Amino acid sequence: MQAADVLLAVLMLAATAAACVAVYAMLRAARAMDEMRAFTKRLDERLMPLLDKADVSLDAFNAELLRVDEIVTQVEDATDRVSSTARVAQEAVGAPMRVLAGAGEGLARIFSRAGRRRETEYARPAADVRRDDE
Repeated sequence: MQAADVLLAVLMLAATAAACVAVYAMLRAARAMDEMRAFTKRLDERLMPLLDKADVSLDAFNAELLRVDEIVTQVEDATDRVSSTARVAQEAVGAPMRVLAGAGEGLARIFSRAGRRRETEYARPAADVRRDDE
């Protein structure tokens, strides 16, 4: 056997070993791909019902939000009506009350002035009147 034959035998063994390693790697990769497919299938089987439930829950939540929005709108309308009614009632009662208060104040001033005049006329003694004349 010559060196070339030995080298050829070694190369053949190395190529065979490399081919075996490559086949083993391919088998492991295929097994990993099968496991990944099984995992995604299980995930899909479990995730799709959850997504469907989430979709139904979200639709129900949106419907409730619409109801709450309608209720809030009705409350706002009622509050506006009550506010305008209170304003009208305040004006209806307040205007005559202001007129009466003004009239009462005017009468109070008149009576106050008249009372002060009488007090000053009755309070002055006769001697003071004579002194003013002198």
